[in-house]
Amino acid sequence: MNVYTDAQRIEALAALEANAGNVKRTSRETGIPRQTLTTWRDMAVAYAPRPGPTTSALVPVTVKTDWEALSAAVVREAAAQVRAKLPSMSGRDAAIAYGIAADKYLAFSQGRRGSRGAEAGEVVESVTFERRTKVLT
Repeated sequence: MNVYTDAQRIEALAALEANAGNVKRTSRETGIPRQTLTTWRDMAVAYAPRPGPTTSALVPVTVKTDWEALSAAVVREAAAQVRAKLPSMSGRDAAIAYGIAADKYLAFSQGRRGSRGAEAGEVVESVTFERRTKVLT
């Protein structure tokens, strides 16, 4: 299964529009399967602005994420949850919880098993979509 970035999705939809909606040609040009393009097109149509007293649309928004700070916050919260439950946990359950937490932290911080490792102080920009509504007058 391919995973596409939001930028790739936006570029593919722009190419589809430039090709007058020809999914087959756009698929050949972009290398993205026809079914994927069709799904994206249908979603774009479903969320397109409609005439009426209000209009609503999905618009691309750039988001900056500090992955190092985010992962540190998640680790702190997980540790607090385990500490709170520790008195009622068996030794076996505590060891399993610790092992899972340590493995997930290492997987994220070192980029193992498809996880994205964050560099120290790295802030990553990504594109997401937000629904914006405008009142028509």
